[in-house]
This record gives sequence, structure tokens and C-alpha cells, in this order.
Amino acid sequence: MQKVSVEVQTVLERCDMESKTTTLSRHADSLQIIALKQQNKRLLAALKSKNKRIERLLRGQNRETPEVEMRPVLKSIIGRIKYNQRKYDSTLKNFGMALHFYSPNAHSFVRRNFLNCIPSKQQIVKWMSNLNIEPGFLMQCLQYLKSMTENPVTQLVVNLQMDEISIRKQVTSR
Repeated sequence: MQKVSVEVQTVLERCDMESKTTTLSRHADSLQIIALKQQNKRLLAALKSKNKRIERLLRGQNRETPEVEMRPVLKSIIGRIKYNQRKYDSTLKNFGMALHFYSPNAHSFVRRNFLNCIPSKQQIVKWMSNLNIEPGFLMQCLQYLKSMTENPVTQLVVNLQMDEISIRKQVTSR
């Protein structure tokens, strides 16, 4: 009789422990659900504010917009996202190359946050390797300077620097 009551008592203890663990498990699950709901709410708020900022930029109502006209670049980025275009138009090519030239970190940040809408570093290097650059003065630069002097808005100051370097054939940058 005593042996049976000990077994009944152990069975009752096990059931009690199982109910406690299921209660703890449910509590942990509910805490995790609450945390995920809060995270979802924060992400939705951030997305909403970014969408409003993009709309303001497209309408030209942003005080922080630099003097450079950014609307064509933004329209190209949004068009690329909307219509899932494969080729980069000239606006995005120039923007991507200029951004990578000024700051590779900024280039990777924009590329990561705008769903890879600007060209990758490898694509930029590929385009740059196709440029026909030989020793001497670049005709493109001289033509640009000429066009700047034809319609002077302000006084134009040009600084011409020369340096001596050795150039080897068949060397490409990576």
C-alpha cells in the first residue's frame, strides 16, 4: 500500500512539473510574441518615415537636398525598384561612379539600403577598364573645360597639375 502511494505521489509530482514547464514555455512564447510585435511596429514606423522622405525628395520639398539636382537619380532608383529593370541608365551609372569615387563606404551603404539599385563595385571597375585612357591630355577633360568657359556663370579657376609616372602595358586594377 505504501509503495502504491509513493508511486502515485511521484506521478502527481511529474504532472505538476510538466504543468509548470508548459506554463513557463507558454510564458516564454508570449514574451517572444510581444517582442516580435514591438519590433514589427518599429520597422513599420521606420518604413513609413522613409517613404515620406522619398516622396518629399521627389516633390523637391526637402531642405536638406544639396545644390546638385537629385530628382533624376531618385526617379531612376525608384523606377528600377518598381519595374525590376536590369540595365543601368546613364544617370545611375554616373551617380554610382561618382559616389564610389568620393566614398566607397557611402556607395556600399546606398547599394545595400536601396536594394542594389546602383551599380556594384565590380561593375564600376568593369566600366572604368573599358575607358580609352592613354598618356597625355584627355580630350574629354579639355572638351569639358571648353564647354565651361563658353557659358561662364561665375569666374572659372582651373588648376593644371602634372606628374611623371611610369605606365606599363597590360596592367589592370581590381
